[in-house]
Amino acid sequence: MRYLVFLADYSQIKMQNKTYNKLFINAGKKTPCSDAAKSTAPFNSALNLSANMKEIIQTNNKTARIAGILFVLGFAGVLTVGLTSPILDDPDYLIKISVNANHIILGALFQFIMGAACAGIGISLYPILRKYNEGLALGAAGFRIIEGALFIVGVIGLLLLLTLSQEFVKAGALKPSYFQTLGALLLSVRDWVLLTGTLAWCIGALMYYYIFYQTKLIPQWLSGWGFVGITLAIGANMLVMFRLTNPMSTIQTVLNIPIFFNEVVLALWLIVKGFNPSVVVSESASRAERSEARR
Repeated sequence: MRYLVFLADYSQIKMQNKTYNKLFINAGKKTPCSDAAKSTAPFNSALNLSANMKEIIQTNNKTARIAGILFVLGFAGVLTVGLTSPILDDPDYLIKISVNANHIILGALFQFIMGAACAGIGISLYPILRKYNEGLALGAAGFRIIEGALFIVGVIGLLLLLTLSQEFVKAGALKPSYFQTLGALLLSVRDWVLLTGTLAWCIGALMYYYIFYQTKLIPQWLSGWGFVGITLAIGANMLVMFRLTNPMSTIQTVLNIPIFFNEVVLALWLIVKGFNPSVVVSESASRAERSEARR
């Protein structure tokens, strides 16, 4: 690590020496202090650059930890499924929802947390990924924000179902078909919103896993695993969208297992290890060289 920082520093020092020469030469004559200044300038520059590199690495690691925590919060949706699926899948769901109102509200809260976390992942990763591929970084952030927004729309649908259920119980036997039609419509809207949101997640994840694999910001075995896992997740989503299998069916669950565990490992890696410091230093040095070359 220190060796890489030194190489980056040394390349910057050579370029900055040209600037020092210009500063200490006046009309072709060096000032009396030019030799002393030139002898100390590289060392001062090295110290400054080392401090800058350290700050850059710390900033990137802080961003990685934030993203890792957001990945963990994204798993709050699993709690939503556990709380609401047994109720929503029941034939008498309009009655069950009202009876289990607290479960529905908690499920809505956890889904809201998931939606906010998913959008946050895209936003937090963007400043890092844009340095390597701005187009894909913007796409990844955009799709993950769309995903989060759609999941929050699903929260509204869940709460509307609760209101409908409570009104159904109050109405008793009056106009049951009316409530059942509205209930079926809200359930359908919720299902399609979640499927569309999941597709947006898959597209966004494909983009940042590609950048991760190309840049080696995280180990390639981890980003490669994620790329394969998210491809399987897209397949599972398509099967449900085209009604080739049911939501939460065995085949859908099996196809989603690889990406589930990948994101668990990715979250822990980002929190504990952060991004590859050698890649971060190399990219920062390259940017500095390009900036100096433009002058």
